[in-house]
Amino acid sequence: MPKTPPRGTRSRAPRALRPLPIPALALLLASAAALATIPAAPAAAQLGGPAQQGGPLTPPPTGTVQPPQQPGQPVPSPPGSGIGAPDGNALSSLDRASAAHSVGDNVTAILSVWEAMQSIWNMMGVMGIRNATFVMEEPEFFGIYQPKQGQDFAPGELVILYCEPFGYTMRQESDGTYTNSLRWSFKILDQAGSTMGGQNDIGPYTHGGYRTFIMEKMLALTINLSQFPAGSYVLSVTITDDFNSQKSVEIQKPFNILASPQ
Repeated sequence: MPKTPPRGTRSRAPRALRPLPIPALALLLASAAALATIPAAPAAAQLGGPAQQGGPLTPPPTGTVQPPQQPGQPVPSPPGSGIGAPDGNALSSLDRASAAHSVGDNVTAILSVWEAMQSIWNMMGVMGIRNATFVMEEPEFFGIYQPKQGQDFAPGELVILYCEPFGYTMRQESDGTYTNSLRWSFKILDQAGSTMGGQNDIGPYTHGGYRTFIMEKMLALTINLSQFPAGSYVLSVTITDDFNSQKSVEIQKPFNILASPQ
């Protein structure tokens, strides 16, 4: 299926991987990509991550994966400033949207809804995730992906997770542009909840230069589990806001690796 042409350009994210151990198995991080799209800002860049390789993982002394490192101190908003917030508040913006819609002025209604969303976004103390799903191939752009049917993977098949975080910090810079920055960690759990391996503190993926307060961002994680035996596992991914370490969200996706045909 043809891909929608992006607005702006894409550049590669920095390589920043530190392998963590698994007992008697080798787990390679095949690629990690963080991508941001802009609905109405052609000058802002779309950013992606290159394929990245981690070395074989060996058992740690404790047999567990180290916890993710903190990505730094939160960047607080000045009191009452509501960084990037529109005039008024979410409720007044929604009232304005309702009034405009009632008289058929849907352009004003949409603009007012966007103001309300931006105001609510800036007030969020947590992040959320939508559309967390396994996909057939690593997507290039926000919202363009082919979901995988079911959660069974053939031996050697890549495990690719797509997700769309929201509520991350959109920091307004001195020149009026916006910047966001995320990092993540993942681990593979067996059915008993034991950690089989993973990667910590991947990133940061910092994207800036946006003239528009964007609310569309996707992350894609591709993992090679070709040396894992057949069985049932859970992929646990934690995404952390690099500008506010209090904002963190975890995704857990069960999956199965099928036995090799005899």
